[in-house]
Amino acid sequence: TDLPTTTLQTTLVFGQRMMTDTIVGDIENDCTENYIYVSEASGRDYYDGYSLDKPKQTMQAAIDAAKNGTTILVLNGRYTNSGYGSGSQDNGPLARIEAKDCFMIRPYPGHAPTFNYDGEGAFIMSRSMNIEIRGFDIEGPCGEKIEEELANAQRLQPTRYMGGIAIAIKDDSHHI
Repeated sequence: TDLPTTTLQTTLVFGQRMMTDTIVGDIENDCTENYIYVSEASGRDYYDGYSLDKPKQTMQAAIDAAKNGTTILVLNGRYTNSGYGSGSQDNGPLARIEAKDCFMIRPYPGHAPTFNYDGEGAFIMSRSMNIEIRGFDIEGPCGEKIEEELANAQRLQPTRYMGGIAIAIKDDSHHI
């Protein structure tokens, strides 16, 4: 699949602070061989995801279906973790990436999907290497502004609500 060179921007938002990293690069990568497509609007998790006509609907389903050497291309949409917006302090992540190698998640060229989480994090990785996630706006928790008073009140509580990390790397993961 020939995909155009594109400019990608990743923005992480937590409370009122924003960190932006602009990356210019080619969508292709030497180690990827397969593509899986994800569309919040037209996808279904029972689709195989290997074509734009039958994309997966959720990030977790796409990650679960992906083999090593896969690029997941995400179409426009707002992707959230299960239970997002419920206010539950124990919501899990948007997706877990486990035991993957040479694996990428990027927006489909010309698209600007967003990831919102209010639980453990957006992406939690373990036992994985050579992983690349770029070109997304990642916002959490609950997509709301966190005022200093609430942040200070919650900072020592053993909950995931305020402690989620957009992209967390655990165990023996490397080259992320």
